[in-house]
Amino acid sequence: FLEPHCIFAPGWLEPLLARMMASPKSTVVMPVIDVISDPYTQEQALGKLYSSGGVNVGKFEVNTLTFGWTGVRNYNKSYQEPDVFATPAMPGGIFAIWKSYWEESGTYDKGMGEWGGENIEMSVRIWTCGGRIEIVACSHLFHWFRLKRPY
Repeated sequence: FLEPHCIFAPGWLEPLLARMMASPKSTVVMPVIDVISDPYTQEQALGKLYSSGGVNVGKFEVNTLTFGWTGVRNYNKSYQEPDVFATPAMPGGIFAIWKSYWEESGTYDKGMGEWGGENIEMSVRIWTCGGRIEIVACSHLFHWFRLKRPY
């Protein structure tokens, strides 16, 4: 699954597919997510338009169910790049999953009418139903993080 406002770094797909092929079908993989500047304009120099998001672990606050990121070394002090690593949470629109596990695990919740919350719901469901979420650190794509919702 990929949100429509992404740009792919060269060689981003092959490491994701290789990890999927080498892992159980219940493993959901995702790339490192780098940043496209907001506001986005084509006139910006590439160095200002695209930037590293860092190698991060997805997280959410239990009390507020708010999703966020923290550096992987805050989560695992012995981490060595470009090792693959597990993440407790993921965004809801940038990941790779086997279709059979997607359907077995329940797909998107059809009761959610707009953006937000699906990432936390899916993260909890994957981990509590025997799945695993991993970030493949040698796979990168750039994502446009909007400052506010478009609706």
